[in-house]
Amino acid sequence: MSAVAGSSHRIADVVVASRWKLLGHAGSTAVNPALLALVHRGAAALPAPLESCTRVPPTSSDGTLVCLGFEPDVFFVPLGHTSDPFGGKPFQCVPGDNEVVGCVLPQATAEVEDMETGAVARVAARHGVPFVAMRATSDGAGDPLGDRGFPTQFFDYYRLAAKNASLVTRAALADLHRLADDPASRPICKLLAKRRWRRAAARLKETS
Repeated sequence: MSAVAGSSHRIADVVVASRWKLLGHAGSTAVNPALLALVHRGAAALPAPLESCTRVPPTSSDGTLVCLGFEPDVFFVPLGHTSDPFGGKPFQCVPGDNEVVGCVLPQATAEVEDMETGAVARVAARHGVPFVAMRATSDGAGDPLGDRGFPTQFFDYYRLAAKNASLVTRAALADLHRLADDPASRPICKLLAKRRWRRAAARLKETS
């Protein structure tokens, strides 16, 4: 899962949690250890630097170019939080193609807190689907325009954050592709195929 979130980290930092807590539900859900190990490896070999500049507003070609006063980074944290501010009721989208709240989706082109990941993690675990999430900070610390909070920061920085989350996701997928092409990695691939996630994660850490 690749998306944006609120965070105590800086805007555009990417935060990857080992477990997700869905508020209102007991316990927390662990992400897949092998996928988490792949993200660790991918974060060390990103296909491009994490981005630090964006137009504000991001949907305007003549918006003001705003650059952060730091280089974003990837952080691995023990726990992410998911809450439901809509009380179990579906969010009513706005007619049209607004890319944030619109009913028409655009064409494909805590330390971390959101409204989706914990729920998705629970469903994935229930069905035995390997899961990990990369959430980049859209509203958090380090705003060069001042500490304006949610939702102002979100609407200014969600595209920047989404790009950085996708960079980390791409890096993890690229590392998985390299494993498939490397004869020396066949033992790891066999462990993944047999769903021996923890053993695969241990081997991935040994070879990183």
